[in-house]
Amino acid sequence: ATAYAAYGLLQNTLMGNPQLGYELAQSGVNLSEQLGSLSYKCQTSMRLGAQLAPWTQSLSASLAILNEGYQVGLKANEFQFSGYILVHKLLLLFSAGTNLDVLLSEIPKFLRCCQNTHKQVAIDAILSTQLPILN
Repeated sequence: ATAYAAYGLLQNTLMGNPQLGYELAQSGVNLSEQLGSLSYKCQTSMRLGAQLAPWTQSLSASLAILNEGYQVGLKANEFQFSGYILVHKLLLLFSAGTNLDVLLSEIPKFLRCCQNTHKQVAIDAILSTQLPILN
């Protein structure tokens, strides 16, 4: 399942085919559902929602994929990719021009989730996104 998503990312970035990349990653999500693997669904949803859907789908569709992947990740105790999803969600919202006060109200929630699971990479990424918002 994750290989489909990874190959989809390569199709988008190296081959210039974002639609095929999206479809491959979506196949990875579907396969993880068929296998009943919540962990793989979280991982493939992160790639699909953060790295592929923004090129071919609406922002709301990308965020919906990320939100579902995050919830599934929590159920699967997949805290690494759940943290990455929060980082990408924040970056998408920032890039979309979301009101900065709204973003600043979300950051403590995202940080708390990542701090509770000791995911330092996600914590650092969230804090580095917070800096330009505060300026």
